[in-house]
Amino acid sequence: MIKNCLNVAVVLVTLLSAPAVHALECPKPQPTSRPGVIPESAVKIDDLSALLDSGDHANRIRVLVQNLRQSYPSAENAEVVNYLVAAFCPMVNQLNGLGDAEKQGRIDAFTRQVAGQVY
Repeated sequence: MIKNCLNVAVVLVTLLSAPAVHALECPKPQPTSRPGVIPESAVKIDDLSALLDSGDHANRIRVLVQNLRQSYPSAENAEVVNYLVAAFCPMVNQLNGLGDAEKQGRIDAFTRQVAGQVY
């Protein structure tokens, strides 16, 4: 659990400390087969990003968290948050017309919504 919390912390620190002159750096998918870890693939992240891009985050987050809990019952809370933020970040990063601060604000708000559902 501590390792998963550290993973989320590293992702958040990386996103929060990204310089304003560069695009946000999103976490890369981490394929793994360890117990308690949700296996990620670029395809799964892309599919989830597309789903999140359709809006209605509050309801989607609730359903996604429930589905992840059913599919990966041993996944730590931090792992669920990390997985969903990893899928949301590329979608926000591709938005045109927003500065890095605005993009970061959207990611931060999404992270708070997910954490509120997970914890």
